[in-house]
Amino acid sequence: MAKLSNKEGRELLEAGIIDQETFDKMLEAGKIGAGRQGGARKPKRVFEGTNVSPQLYFKGAKNVEPTEAMEACRKEITSIIEKYTVLAD
Repeated sequence: MAKLSNKEGRELLEAGIIDQETFDKMLEAGKIGAGRQGGARKPKRVFEGTNVSPQLYFKGAKNVEPTEAMEACRKEITSIIEKYTVLAD
């Protein structure tokens, strides 16, 4: 059985094909993706006249709860990105 995206799983849930308990079990078993880890997409930014999309991810940290150190690193990098770029129009 192929892994469903979180969106596909939610569509099945909303259509009444599966119930919440089944959805939760499938999510826990890894049959449904966990969804976006970083929340909503961030707006595009501009660096020296060029649209850029700076990103941070921790390679190999799939299905790992973020630690305090990871969150602190993410906040620091976000502040650096904001310092050197501006929001695109």
